Amino acid sequence: MVLVVMHLVVRSASAKLRKYYDDGDDDDDYDYDYSIKNKNDKQAAEKNQYQMKLITFILDQAGINNVLWGYIIERLLQEDIGTCIDYIVHDGMAEKACQTLLAAGFMPCRHGEQCWKTHNRDGPVAAAHVHIEETRLLGHDIPVAFWDKSSLLFAFPELPSSPPSSDDPYYMPIRIPWTYYDNTSQRPPLDLTPVRMIRPVKIVEALIWLVCRDRNPNERLERGWEREWQDVLESWVQKAPGLAEHGLFCRNELRPDFLPLWDYLCGGEDGQTRKQHRAHYLELQAKLRAEDALPRTPQPKRRTLKRLTQIIDYHSEMEYQKCLKRYSGNTPFLDDE
Repeated sequence: MVLVVMHLVVRSASAKLRKYYDDGDDDDDYDYDYSIKNKNDKQAAEKNQYQMKLITFILDQAGINNVLWGYIIERLLQEDIGTCIDYIVHDGMAEKACQTLLAAGFMPCRHGEQCWKTHNRDGPVAAAHVHIEETRLLGHDIPVAFWDKSSLLFAFPELPSSPPSSDDPYYMPIRIPWTYYDNTSQRPPLDLTPVRMIRPVKIVEALIWLVCRDRNPNERLERGWEREWQDVLESWVQKAPGLAEHGLFCRNELRPDFLPLWDYLCGGEDGQTRKQHRAHYLELQAKLRAEDALPRTPQPKRRTLKRLTQIIDYHSEMEYQKCLKRYSGNTPFLDDE
């Protein structure tokens, strides 16, 4: 009986979510600037937040421990609109999470290999994902992706099963003071309970772990996953001062042996050479490997830059020959040659 009631609650909530998204304007045009500038943008952001609260509620009711991850957190902190929602769940729970959301009215992926969530040239791919049915928000369906904990947070404690307490050192409920967005605001904090996230300082810590796991000391290899982690890490360097002003980031809560690297990154670009940059990462990586603290990188074996250049040149030549063959009979310039 309890399961039947819960199923009806979830189905009803999912239907409300779709209606909430579709109650906007009929204008399907959109661009790729997701910052909030006007009333319509704020409405879209509120829908985005409602979506996260609903998904977290559904997962909690199914007994699936979860925490928010990825660019959606950065979007929240920038008061932007998220185009994808990523969750970390315990290993082996990604498929169950998807099946739970499908039973609640979410949509399976209909794009196959064309879906941008199934491939990533510069980083790993989520274990599984579903979609929010296409709505007028942003003009396309929104992926909800699930990542295995061991693929991202291998050095962190177990994921929370409910909103963590305010003194949890790793995870936190999402309550952001509005003064973070606007110093003159008197609004109450943005409260997305039951949604929870990794504490910003621990996001930095997780990214440093990932860079060290995936970094290859052979720079002749093509761009690997560590470059994506580095790019995200450097974006947190920019966010940290503002977060610290509002009690959302405390440098001293970072793992002590990560502090020299973090302080170096926060020191600015002046006087920092590529060689120094690389040396800081490799020194920390060597220390962690000596302690047997780093798992093997799951990323595929990478090609050397020389081989990658050869492949690019080959495909460029093939495309050129195709164009030459296609247009040589129709273009006087090419005929003359």
